[in-house]
Amino acid sequence: MLTRRIWPYRAEITFWLLWLTAVGAFVALAAWADHRYTLPLDRRLTFGVQELYRYRWATSFFGQINDFGSEGTITLVLLASFAVALLRGLRYEALMIAGTGAVRFVQLGVRSMVHRPDAEFLALRSTFDGLDRPTVYPDANGFPSGHVFGATIVYGLIFAYVPRAITIKPLATLVRAFCVFEIALIGPARMYEGAHWFSDVIGAALLAGIYLALAWKLDGMISHIRETSDERELAVNAGLSVAVPSQRRFARTPRRSEPAVVAPSERAMREREPVARA
Repeated sequence: MLTRRIWPYRAEITFWLLWLTAVGAFVALAAWADHRYTLPLDRRLTFGVQELYRYRWATSFFGQINDFGSEGTITLVLLASFAVALLRGLRYEALMIAGTGAVRFVQLGVRSMVHRPDAEFLALRSTFDGLDRPTVYPDANGFPSGHVFGATIVYGLIFAYVPRAITIKPLATLVRAFCVFEIALIGPARMYEGAHWFSDVIGAALLAGIYLALAWKLDGMISHIRETSDERELAVNAGLSVAVPSQRRFARTPRRSEPAVVAPSERAMREREPVARA
């Protein structure tokens, strides 16, 4: 009996279970990072990406990726997206884009609370070690990555909303492809620069995903409300268009059995006058 009652809500339950799992994973990762300078796979993956410095294209390529994920660029993209959404009448979308500015303080708050043990990092800095290629040791206070968080959350929302704002399909597809490109590569770019460990990147991606999941859930609810209101408006308009002809159809017309009242002509009046005098 309980299964039958829950079954219709399986999608809702699955979503919230996955969302809570992501929140729990982020909290556990933050607590783990607070007690260790590096986590498993941090050194191997971070230093593995840094080994790409041997290729001539690597520094300029990852530099461009970092530029598109910088705080200044993200701010400009955020403001431009907000303005376009308002001009296109997408008020909910504009609100969600503006909300990323507030969520930025959540990322900064987490960073202020998570402090990796920095004894190894300070020892390396005291001997000027770990500052140059091929191994650059990131700062101990970099969880979660701000660049990865900002790029993922802003370009993720643009990816979702750009088909509604841009009616030219090839252009919208191009913008979405760029968003995927930036989100996928901003993490390796930060590791290549020696700014963050792999765990800093994963933490930022989890935190951004938590917000994007809520935005996606609310977007589905708003879309349903919009569709319902549109259907009601169409039904009302259809009812009005049917009611007007029906009133004309049932307007009162003289019955055949009723004698028609006709005003007497002038000739008929003259013919009646002699009779009346006689």
